Amino acid sequence: MTQEQIPQVNKTMQQQLYDKFMQLFPDVAKNKAAYQNYQSKGYEPLSVENLGLCRISVMHTFIQNGDLCYDPMMEFQINHDKQTLRAAMYEQSLPPFYQVIDSDGKGREVDWNGRERVLPRLQGELNSFALQWFDNIAEQGYKLVKERRVENDE
Repeated sequence: MTQEQIPQVNKTMQQQLYDKFMQLFPDVAKNKAAYQNYQSKGYEPLSVENLGLCRISVMHTFIQNGDLCYDPMMEFQINHDKQTLRAAMYEQSLPPFYQVIDSDGKGREVDWNGRERVLPRLQGELNSFALQWFDNIAEQGYKLVKERRVENDE
């Protein structure tokens, strides 16, 4: 997997995320593939899934005690008209950790004890993390090993 450089001058972070996602996972972004799994030696497996309703998940996974664990999993909301991708959720299995952006744009976090708190800058923090994560994925040599295509009803 390689990533071409697209000039990011005057682009919002959400537009930059969209560009990077479209380069890395165009078939999922364009709803041609419902699911893709990637492997790269020395790195955790990577899965990308179109969840419908303009939502996409990206996750690194591992198995512990027979359970599938996320390290991490993020959900994104994609808007093709505006060419934006924004983080909507972040989850990590060990230690358990969950962050979500509500429909009103407020960020919330739930820790492993079930304590909840509001995080006003969470949207920007998750988007920033995702930009770096996508750069790392592009550099780590992932290869597509499994895919579920979207059936065409024509």
